[in-house]
Amino acid sequence: MTSSLHDAVSPFAGSPIASPGGLIPDGMYPSGYTMKLVRDATVVAHGSTMEYFELMLLGHASVYEWAAAHPERRALMGRQTAYSVPLPGNEEVSVVVRHSHHGGLLASVTSDVFRDPRAADELRISWTLRHVGIPTPRVLGFVLYPVMYGQLWRADVVTREITNAKDLATILSVEDAPAEHERAIDTTIVLLRKLARTWAYHPDLNVKNILIATDDDAAETDADDGPGDAPPADVIPQRSTPAALEAVREDAGERADGAPGDADAPPPPPDGEVTESTAVTPEPSVAPAVAMPSGRQLAYVLDVDTLRFAEKKAEWMNVARLVRSARKWQEKTPGPGFARLIERLGG
Repeated sequence: MTSSLHDAVSPFAGSPIASPGGLIPDGMYPSGYTMKLVRDATVVAHGSTMEYFELMLLGHASVYEWAAAHPERRALMGRQTAYSVPLPGNEEVSVVVRHSHHGGLLASVTSDVFRDPRAADELRISWTLRHVGIPTPRVLGFVLYPVMYGQLWRADVVTREITNAKDLATILSVEDAPAEHERAIDTTIVLLRKLARTWAYHPDLNVKNILIATDDDAAETDADDGPGDAPPADVIPQRSTPAALEAVREDAGERADGAPGDADAPPPPPDGEVTESTAVTPEPSVAPAVAMPSGRQLAYVLDVDTLRFAEKKAEWMNVARLVRSARKWQEKTPGPGFARLIERLGG
């Protein structure tokens, strides 16, 4: 018996996440992530991956420039080109490097310059999603580049690649593959249920932003793990505003001049700033990919920087957004895959 819309996504009495921004308060970032100045770039990365960012920036103006020049790069086409590249000195792990761009009507004017880049939001939201068991690629870190003396910023984001996976649009575009269509749709419905349980609404949930990994294609098996029994950990201040980043730059300059302090340590919080929050767990170090048990599928949600929690109607909003995306694809490339997704979701 196939699932209807009501079977796929049902309402819940409440959400465990009361804040639209997730478990990590605005202006903070998860334990284990630190901020460091590398030349004129401000790097925020997990302690286990900071060295990779330093290598990426060695001899290059930006991480994106490094990725674009990498001999083993693989272009990933979307709204803007991203690159899949192996980590420097760790060929077993591949990452995706994206340069942040504005979307919408003003994109041609604002281009890639931001007053307040959403890279910090993506780190915070993706960490929360993974913590509550919703698969999404792990953000290893991001880099901010000052424009107009730090009044504006450009940004690069580096995430762990889910290798050999396919987005839902690619799978549903294949003709004469009803079994694969059904399997991918079933996996997508599981993802919708997970989003519904935390009242997580994705304003740009489309068929390109759902990635289906199958069997050995899944790069990470811990992405759908829940909080587990890990002990509580502190949350370090994010301090991602222009003024705060300037303070970090001043701190780095003082250390360079011989003042006491560990150059790799994050700057101390301002007076009165809270440095502890709800019990959270640090992201683990980068490790080689681990295959899932044979026959298993997992759906990952992508582009989560605008996702927000605590939306009581999130389950229906997500379905409506995904159905709208499927209809657009059905109009451009009519096929049974998109029609079946619309039918299964009650559209």
